[in-house]
Amino acid sequence: MLYAIAKQTRHSGQIKLKVSHTHSEAGKEEEYYRRISTIFRELWATVAILIMAFTEFKSTVILAVANIQSQGERSGDFEVSK
Repeated sequence: MLYAIAKQTRHSGQIKLKVSHTHSEAGKEEEYYRRISTIFRELWATVAILIMAFTEFKSTVILAVANIQSQGERSGDFEVSK
């Protein structure tokens, strides 16, 4: 057989898969691809939000620890051990 079912191409960091119409139901394949693409797009957006939230939380914790340490230095009765 000289024909392939699909052809994969890579360009600019994107991978495209073109399915031959004669070998499959193109409409279903396209719908599945779009659904998977949407899931990954939403997943990456969620990851970005989680990274921002973690960074903000980390900054808040660092400031809280610094505040506790400075209060201890002023009062002389609080010590943070490492």
